[in-house]
Amino acid sequence: MSSPESDTHGASGVREYPRGARGSVVGLVKRYAKMEERYRHDLALASGFSDYQLGIGQDDERDAAGSSYGTASAHAHRQRESDIAPGDVDEGAPLLRKPSRVDNMKANINVHGGASTDGQTLFNSIGVLIGIGLLSMPLAYSYAGWIGGTIMVVAFSAITCHTGKLLARLLYSDVSLGSYTDIGMAAFGPRAGTAIQILFCTELFAFGVALTVLFGDSMHEVVPYYSAETWMALGFFIVLPTTFMPLSWLAVPSVLSTMAVVVLIGIIAFDGLWKTQAPGSLHEPMPTRLGPDMKMMNWVGGIGLILAGYGGHAVIPAIAKDARNPAAIDRLFNISFTVAGAVAVITGAMGYLMMGDNVSDEISKDMMDPKMGYPETINHVALWMIVLVPLTKYGLTSRPLHVACEGFLGIAPATQTEDDCAVSDYASPTSPRAEAEGSAADRRLRRVSFVVTSALTRIGESDYVDDEYEQAYNHAHHRKSIVPAPPTSAEGGKGVARAAMRIVITIAATVVAIILPGFEKVMAFLGNFSAFLICIILPIGFYLRLAPSMLGVKDTPAARTQRTGYIVVLVASTILMMMGTIWSFIPGTGRGPE
Repeated sequence: MSSPESDTHGASGVREYPRGARGSVVGLVKRYAKMEERYRHDLALASGFSDYQLGIGQDDERDAAGSSYGTASAHAHRQRESDIAPGDVDEGAPLLRKPSRVDNMKANINVHGGASTDGQTLFNSIGVLIGIGLLSMPLAYSYAGWIGGTIMVVAFSAITCHTGKLLARLLYSDVSLGSYTDIGMAAFGPRAGTAIQILFCTELFAFGVALTVLFGDSMHEVVPYYSAETWMALGFFIVLPTTFMPLSWLAVPSVLSTMAVVVLIGIIAFDGLWKTQAPGSLHEPMPTRLGPDMKMMNWVGGIGLILAGYGGHAVIPAIAKDARNPAAIDRLFNISFTVAGAVAVITGAMGYLMMGDNVSDEISKDMMDPKMGYPETINHVALWMIVLVPLTKYGLTSRPLHVACEGFLGIAPATQTEDDCAVSDYASPTSPRAEAEGSAADRRLRRVSFVVTSALTRIGESDYVDDEYEQAYNHAHHRKSIVPAPPTSAEGGKGVARAAMRIVITIAATVVAIILPGFEKVMAFLGNFSAFLICIILPIGFYLRLAPSMLGVKDTPAARTQRTGYIVVLVASTILMMMGTIWSFIPGTGRGPE
């Protein structure tokens, strides 16, 4: 007599459902797809969070170390089971066959279909890849030479495009995966999630430093009366309030700042065509070189400057997750990375032809040089648009860093419970019970205390509580909004701690920006360290670890050849990453500040 357990399993060991289960499973997929819809959003907004992104794809940063992959899987499994009614299974339907690879792909497409159309997904992908890294692309060509620079742009475009596809395939293989951190924890366990969070925080801090340097340099070109370092110090007082603003306040300016980079490219072309004599002319190019700059191993810095433009992999899973048609994601990534590579080549080539080896670490500096004789009005407009970038993006990029640090330090806002509701009703100075107790002076003191405590409690709370815009942003990064606890002295103390922490982080970014030699060193570090890890090394490591179990990759000669190729790329990338990171901190390398 067979057991119930054995009756539901075929000879292959794969669970087979009773008759009627086919319709039940199809209904389950549809129901789960609807359930997933609440985690979707219009990622067209994300095009305003480009460059190093915001994003940086962090999962539940309030929890500091994040939730484990096993926990996420368990939640998804319990939710799926709860959606199956006891009477859904029809005992009379034929047994299901073992799903084929094509069936699995179709099922994943049905489950993972998000809100963004192909056009929106393409726009978001391109927006992530085109950012302030383009400002230093001419210098990258100066370091790497025509041959090396072009080869590296093409190679990095192809490699990062491929690793982006690998992340998407892993994401689609399991509905419980929602972010870069989830994939890392699935591959290497919960500790990997913590390490990835630390890596993202390091990257975000470095990008904040780059934005501070960019602000100081740009303002110095607009108002040269003050030094760049002075403008960086003044910039602290300008960008600090943005770290406390709700996301919706920064949305429109952030989109404009992304457009500013695109406008700058057009103005570079206009300047080069407008001027007929060197330097600064496309009609009469400056002397250039085919080979790399071997002085102080500057060609290594060129690698980081080029790769810094492809540092959007932290949000690739969010873009892929939100794609309405996941079957088209490979094609869309091919287009977006090709466009990004073409823009990088055009920007680098124009700047290098116009300025030669005298090009600055930010091409915008050369555009404002009076010796060039460019039209002042149009170049001032372009530079003021560049100034807008750090003013808006600093608050956006520092947001996930603050949330992660606050979760780690235990100063994130508490979530309201039913008991808190009862306490808050009494604690309010306008409640009947509070009004009935004490003298007028006591009631007035309670009101003042309540107002102060409420104000302190609300510090930084907007990063955790969604408005209509923030709901879309948080869904993209798989954060959960909270209902904040009522204002108490303890929560007020947390608010003070959050304010102090954000001030300290902003001060630290400003001090580092003033100490560092220049914009090129910050961008080279972001490219050589962060981008190599996040865009090449880790995605390949995730794939090698998870592909056999999650994607069903067999041990065939073709698979072994592919695996060998991946290992070669891993080794080469690791060597270049270490060389480039060391180069970024060696005094005397690069061109230095102008």
